[in-house]
Amino acid sequence: MIRILGIGPGDKKYLTEDALWRLGVATVVIGTKRQLETVDDYLRSTTFKQHYSGKLDELKARVEQALIKNNEVVVLASGEPSVYGIGEWIKTQFDDEEVKIVPGISSIQLFFSKLGIPMHDVFITSAHGRTPNWELWQQVQKVCLFTDNVWTPVSIAKHLLSLGIDPLLHVGESLSYANECITSCKASELPIKNYAFCVVVIDYER
Repeated sequence: MIRILGIGPGDKKYLTEDALWRLGVATVVIGTKRQLETVDDYLRSTTFKQHYSGKLDELKARVEQALIKNNEVVVLASGEPSVYGIGEWIKTQFDDEEVKIVPGISSIQLFFSKLGIPMHDVFITSAHGRTPNWELWQQVQKVCLFTDNVWTPVSIAKHLLSLGIDPLLHVGESLSYANECITSCKASELPIKNYAFCVVVIDYER
């Protein structure tokens, strides 16, 4: 069995009790360097920790190799595995019935709680490696998205302005970490700088 374990947005305090219990009994745990560092305090000394670079083909090979000798393999997933995480991808690579997901707190949930605004009317998407659907995005009240190094908060703000609109933007950087930074302003007022590990909310209502 492959158990995909959501470990939250980053800070250890957002690990769920279920995640902590499963980490404590895990035989094999696979994750990136940062993910393994996050959970290291909760693993047994006998737990085999397998690092991968973040590339999906490498992850698949690590999981296949671990399954040869182990009945269950834990794969770490940042945030919530089912929200633009690796959950669906792993299900396409392995027998769907052999994949189980342990939910985690998403950076989106954390961001909205910090902003103090509701999530029930938000369209959740990702610009990571994708072409934004600007036409669709303008038909909803709020858009929340994960950014990448092409569609950064700055490039998103510039494109919105080119469409003749100037909505309120919320930019969450490094959420849950010590260097967390939240910026809320109109697209036209967004500071031009390099933003890292971002979640962006486009709020057309305010």
